[in-house]
Amino acid sequence: MYVGTEQRSVPPTPNLSFPRKRESRCLIIIELWILTSASMTPCGRFKTISLPCHRNRLSKIISRLMNKHFLINTLFLSFLFTHLAAGEIKVFNDSAKPVKITSISSFNFNNTVYIDALSFAEALSLKASLSSREQTVTFTLPDYRIKLTGDNHFITCGGKPYNLLNPIKLKEGNLYLPAGEFIEKLGFAFPGKLLFYRQELLHLPRQCNIAKIYSSRQGDLLYLDILTTEKVGSSCIIEQDRVIVKIPGGKISAEVWKSSALPAGFSAPETVFSGDTLIINLKIPPSAVFASVVDLADAYGIRLTAKSAGLADDKLKQNLARVRSNWKFDTIVIDPGHGGKDPGAIGPKGILEKNITLDLALKLEKILKNKTGLKVVLTRNKDVFIPLHERGKIANRAGGKLFISLHCNANKDRRVNGFEIYFLSPARSDQAMKAALLENAVVKYEDDPDKYKDLTDENYILLAMTQSNDVRLSEEFGAALAESLDNKTTIKNRGLDQAGFYVLYGASMPAVLVETAFISNKAEEEKLRSKNFRQTYTEALAESIIKFCQSKE
Repeated sequence: MYVGTEQRSVPPTPNLSFPRKRESRCLIIIELWILTSASMTPCGRFKTISLPCHRNRLSKIISRLMNKHFLINTLFLSFLFTHLAAGEIKVFNDSAKPVKITSISSFNFNNTVYIDALSFAEALSLKASLSSREQTVTFTLPDYRIKLTGDNHFITCGGKPYNLLNPIKLKEGNLYLPAGEFIEKLGFAFPGKLLFYRQELLHLPRQCNIAKIYSSRQGDLLYLDILTTEKVGSSCIIEQDRVIVKIPGGKISAEVWKSSALPAGFSAPETVFSGDTLIINLKIPPSAVFASVVDLADAYGIRLTAKSAGLADDKLKQNLARVRSNWKFDTIVIDPGHGGKDPGAIGPKGILEKNITLDLALKLEKILKNKTGLKVVLTRNKDVFIPLHERGKIANRAGGKLFISLHCNANKDRRVNGFEIYFLSPARSDQAMKAALLENAVVKYEDDPDKYKDLTDENYILLAMTQSNDVRLSEEFGAALAESLDNKTTIKNRGLDQAGFYVLYGASMPAVLVETAFISNKAEEEKLRSKNFRQTYTEALAESIIKFCQSKE
């Protein structure tokens, strides 16, 4: 090489012709790894290389490799991305008040995300200490002590060893832990619940089991993933403009949940509780058609899959029909009102409401089982006391699709007579309000009546908004019952109405309350005492239930 007139000696250029033998290719890969490793920071970012020959040799090796067979190119690119990718992990710490949201650096090695152990502890407000001499980090938790050692597959928790597939890594005096595997194996030791999903670390209160919604796209498919901390039971109703997901026992962290990332066109999901059931209401933009609901494959949770409405094909429509068909009215829950220490209303001649409702329920169960293949569940089949909120839980746990609560009405004016049917919504009349107050008064027999103090008209309105399908079907079912009883019995039809009955609030399904007759009226008390009348009454109820269920198939 010449610069001006002076000739300078340079090191001979090494022979970089690509070897033909498989062993030599491996040597070049190894050499490339050495060169790149010398040029990296602990988080996977490249340092500036000052030596020209060092940089030139690296670039020429890459150039040679990129011109060879596709298999070698693929291996090379895979090597770079799995060993050198760096980034950040977002952390939501809901154990801190207010909620603490931070980011910590990470790097990817062998498709495993590593995070700095001390930064992890700081983000979660945990006590941790580093020993540079021993190359260890120790987490001191309320119930456990966890010790990590650099470049070691073993960690100790409470004095017990745990073996990690991916080792703790030591980089420039700092320890990095494999986030996903560490949390999966040692998450139990931390206060609250830890989740690692899609480059996010979530720290939830112990009572929470629902995290948040994540969205992603693949081609023309849209995925909405509801991440949970454990396997949960759920049901889903897909309507034209919304998807309603019901999760019995579901509990959310409000701060983490509101960080749910939904795609354009979707509004923030509405949530409300019906008894112990979490109801998630997702409004669907016109551009989307939901096709399937499945469990997540790589974590606990539920995946909703949608496709562009204009691209919905026959297979998608078949999947949609199959999902909708899963919501069949195949389980009927019958709730005999009152029981045990709660006698209910008492007639002029001493007849007890709790005994009448139980007899009607047993007769109705027998008819439905003899005439149909429906599954029939009773909230009680003997004279026992069941709190109002437990009745809804029994229905939900049984997978109920239709809930009917049987009662007898009462009034200080003994001339008042007839049957009434109610569904859940704020009362529109004094008559409905009085009926609800009478039935809700049984909470005085419960150990904790204060649990119902938040059930106001505002709650009922919000519930009606998120459970619009259930409210509509409840009203439709109630109308069918009223028509059948009007045709089959001699009891006056006082109509269908709505009110805030506590027992209906807990049932996460279409639900009605039937006031069979006024036990306070002497004539109707006598009818209720008659076995023949009760048989006729339950046959009328069964007929309308059967017809309603068949109409929804």
